[in-house]
Amino acid sequence: MRYSVAIPAFNAEATLPRVLDAVKNLQWHPREVVVVDDCSDDATSRIALGAGARLIRHGDRRGLAGARNTALAEISDPFILWLDADFVPEPQVPEALWDGFDGDDVAAVGGRAREAVGSRSDLWRRTHAPQDHGRRPLRSAWMVMGLCAMHRVDAVRGVGGFDERFRSCAEDVEMSLRLRRSGFRLAYRPRATGEHLRHDNDEQLVERMKEYIGSTSLALVLHGKRPRRWFAPVLAKQLITHPSSDLLHGRWNLIPLDFRIWRARWRALCSWDANRFPS
Repeated sequence: MRYSVAIPAFNAEATLPRVLDAVKNLQWHPREVVVVDDCSDDATSRIALGAGARLIRHGDRRGLAGARNTALAEISDPFILWLDADFVPEPQVPEALWDGFDGDDVAAVGGRAREAVGSRSDLWRRTHAPQDHGRRPLRSAWMVMGLCAMHRVDAVRGVGGFDERFRSCAEDVEMSLRLRRSGFRLAYRPRATGEHLRHDNDEQLVERMKEYIGSTSLALVLHGKRPRRWFAPVLAKQLITHPSSDLLHGRWNLIPLDFRIWRARWRALCSWDANRFPS
């Protein structure tokens, strides 16, 4: 199986060295490692070059989807393994993802993250917003998460690449929906895992959760779905389950954050307007 690793990066000097070190230890070695530096103003480019990666640097910020498209245009292998610049893969990740390609109709196979915890916000994200679909493999998943996923290059190119309106998140949701509408299947392999090194304070986490509602709503609208109908039952359930679970398990410090994030998400959903996104 021939594949390349692609890592979109922006101001990733704190985490990129660990990611690149982990890539060197993958059991199935990639043909090349491509780092797309989306106009960082730190040492991201220098770190990538020092680790022997192929560096592509944007002259202007294009966002996450734009960085993915840059890598997509340069890859010559039939498969591309996406890793976020703060995701440290375990050695078996390529083999575990490859196991999900059990038919020509499979366009992508996704893995999962273990959230590193250094703050209350990190613990909240690990508890209530994990980037996984559970512990069992799925032959058909509704989406694959971009921080650890393998795509057929021809499939992604065939549907037009990533939508560059998605500058920071939900580009993986939109691509997943587009691939499925085009007749492809997506799979999930939980053994493809690693450590997600993202760390936020409370304010950053709240903004991230609001941003996810807005960007995912756009992805849903683009594919004929209604964001309020999609999210309202989920948020109604979380208003009860999140604080109840934290109370039951003694996570007292998360309960105020439960209500703060729920309120921010609900307001973002109620005020969402597709017209604020460029066409």
